[in-house]
Amino acid sequence: MDDREKSRSIILKSEKHKRVPIFVMMPVDAFAIDATGSPRIRKIKALTVSLKALKLAGVHGI
Repeated sequence: MDDREKSRSIILKSEKHKRVPIFVMMPVDAFAIDATGSPRIRKIKALTVSLKALKLAGVHGI
């Protein structure tokens, strides 16, 4: 391993335990307004699966 590779591995090891915030947004078309003016959830099954996947990944809010 040359000097550049050694210094890079040291940097990567020290950065490993730091957290970086990632912001997740709901899809724009997740909700719609129906004929009565009430909000309605579109594609509820797909949205449920997506939210469960985010929860399993450790996301704390959207």
